[in-house]
Amino acid sequence: MNESRGIDETQVKDRLRREYIKRVRKVLKSELNSKNRMLAIGEIAVPVLQYSFGVVNWKIKELENIDRQTRKMLTTYKMHHPKADVDRLYTSRKDGGRGLMQQEHLMDKEQTYEWLHKGELKGETESLIIVAQDQAINTRYHKKNILRQNVNSKCRLREEYEETTEHIKAGCTILAKHEYIKRHDQVCRNLHYNICKEYGIKVGKKWYEHNPQPVIEAGETIIMWNKQIQTDREIRANKPDIVIKQKKENKCLIIDVAVPGDRRMKEKEAERVLKYKELALETQRMWNCRTKVIPVVIGALGTTTNSFKNYIKEIPGHQLSKSLQKSVLLGTAHI
Repeated sequence: MNESRGIDETQVKDRLRREYIKRVRKVLKSELNSKNRMLAIGEIAVPVLQYSFGVVNWKIKELENIDRQTRKMLTTYKMHHPKADVDRLYTSRKDGGRGLMQQEHLMDKEQTYEWLHKGELKGETESLIIVAQDQAINTRYHKKNILRQNVNSKCRLREEYEETTEHIKAGCTILAKHEYIKRHDQVCRNLHYNICKEYGIKVGKKWYEHNPQPVIEAGETIIMWNKQIQTDREIRANKPDIVIKQKKENKCLIIDVAVPGDRRMKEKEAERVLKYKELALETQRMWNCRTKVIPVVIGALGTTTNSFKNYIKEIPGHQLSKSLQKSVLLGTAHI
């Protein structure tokens, strides 16, 4: 029985590998410029492998071989010089690199698919998330570039960007005004609910019915929700999602949530920490306490980084990663 499963997995890996290579080749043959080719590989080819990680047991060596094959193809199509630095190929363009995604460093596989292992979503919602992960949603971009239909591939809400799955789930400025905010706030509500429970504050039975108050005091702890922090000097980023001031422990936690596209996880984590660095230093000085910024970053399709578990462990309360992921996934499915 185990042998037959092994044979099946080998066949699945082979199919996925061939489909990935096929898509990379298709992108490299296109007329896109260098930057857009790298982006297209990330949006069209990488998900073929990325979202199999929770199901197929890929070995690091196998992923390294796929990365090596990708580099060979880039060289063949004159997108990468054979003597160029390999590390720079995988560094973001903002930091002077080329922005290609490296397979073995994509995400925390076990954590990312905890929601799928638990199987708590409705069948319709789960199937929608899976098809989004497979980049097979019938977007305008998919119709034009995959199905070869004669249609406009630009976003139907604002014809400025390509209507890809990535764009819809986390990159549309129109959806950002309402849908993305609602999804973001659900994660914050989930966190706040469990923080309140930890400090003995009366809450309802269901976190999604929780109505956070701007300021709550529980003994020597103050919990602030979406509240502007008054500081002695002007600081622009002064309104994080949640702040917990623990007088007894002489400690302050600045918690900020982000739900980016699944390709920008690490970048968003670092961005959140840097964004509130000044506020952390100022509150540390004003309140004479140790202050730490905790980014809670979950990809629009449930992806988490290797740092995610450690970050949520620092937040008071019984914070369940699967519940936080579910908050995001339901929000994405609603979009």
